[in-house]
Amino acid sequence: MPEAPSTIAVLKNCVGRNGLLFPHRCLTGQNRRDASICRAMRSVGIQNTPRSVQTHLADLFELAADMAEEMQAFADLIRHPMHEEAVMEYVRQFRDKPSVLLLAGVLATHTFDRLLLALVDGRDAYLAAHPGQDPSRHSELARAIDKFRAETRRFWPLLRQFLEWEIEQYDGDKAEEVNLWLVQEFEEEERVFQARIAAGEFPLHSSVIERQGRAAAASAAAAESMGTLAIADKDVEMKDQ
Repeated sequence: MPEAPSTIAVLKNCVGRNGLLFPHRCLTGQNRRDASICRAMRSVGIQNTPRSVQTHLADLFELAADMAEEMQAFADLIRHPMHEEAVMEYVRQFRDKPSVLLLAGVLATHTFDRLLLALVDGRDAYLAAHPGQDPSRHSELARAIDKFRAETRRFWPLLRQFLEWEIEQYDGDKAEEVNLWLVQEFEEEERVFQARIAAGEFPLHSSVIERQGRAAAASAAAAESMGTLAIADKDVEMKDQ
């Protein structure tokens, strides 16, 4: 049964529209993902109300901004530009903070990343559509995102690229699609190879035996990878429940 419109927009309504603009009915573009975020918030004591949700998310962006300011100041001190490893460490330290771990710890990595990027994009979209407005009149969350964007401006492209990479890596559906494609490609290659052996195109000498051994190992690794993905998917489903 389809969910009522009021249920679909819960997260988006809690985040508010004062300084934020989203193109979809759902904040992250997918109802199921929004619903899992709402459930995760409730499970850690964050009520699904505008005040509670906006305050918590604003605190996360304030913390991220303060950490970015410290990290950039250190990079300037040692006269070394921000690089990929530094950005990855910044993200790791951010997620390890107790106030961040509260929510990030009960959400799949790609879901948490999508939430952050959706909020940043929502703020950018609003500013582009309403130039010249006084930011001080916008919500606490919108202003916290502004501070975050200001402090990460010099390494934002790298930071965004890393978050998008994580989404591609940890999104269960996409990861499974990629893994299935690799398995299918390998099986087709092996089918052709065995057919050539059966046709007597070359003798079964030591190099062929070694090739078959590598093929068996690759097949076993692929099967193990599929099992790991299935376990990961179950973990995500449990978080969504």
